Amino acid sequence: MLRKTPESRLTQVLAVVASLALASCDGTSPPTASGITGSYELILVDDKPPPAVIATVGLASSQERVVSGELVFSGRAAMQRTDYDLRERTGELISSFQDSVKSTFTVNNQVLLLTRASGSTTISDSGYVDGSAIILRQRLKNSSALQTTRYFTLKYLRR
Repeated sequence: MLRKTPESRLTQVLAVVASLALASCDGTSPPTASGITGSYELILVDDKPPPAVIATVGLASSQERVVSGELVFSGRAAMQRTDYDLRERTGELISSFQDSVKSTFTVNNQVLLLTRASGSTTISDSGYVDGSAIILRQRLKNSSALQTTRYFTLKYLRR
């Protein structure tokens, strides 16, 4: 009968841990800037599909909504377009507007950083790449109804 030594037990445990780690890998490498190049469509605003209400205006008489959006990565630049509208509670359209922002971006592992100039200030929004989706925690500033800075979680899916 062979007697197990502490070293052989440690070897067995390490072999099991290594095999479990290999089994959990899907063989993909972390995303890179060139790996996310392309066009992404906005599919969720704070976990709700657009159009999604982002503000109630007045005495709850109207609502500002994010209607649609797109995020495009090309080279080292990103272009983000977001469409908004302001509607009466009855659904009647009051106004609509579009916000387009150009940024530079970096990707480190799954972390995405969008950086843009706003006057003399540099603004950075962060998020992450999850397969074919990009999730951003983003500042949306000075929209027609808000006139303040608000933060939203935006999820985009590769087209």
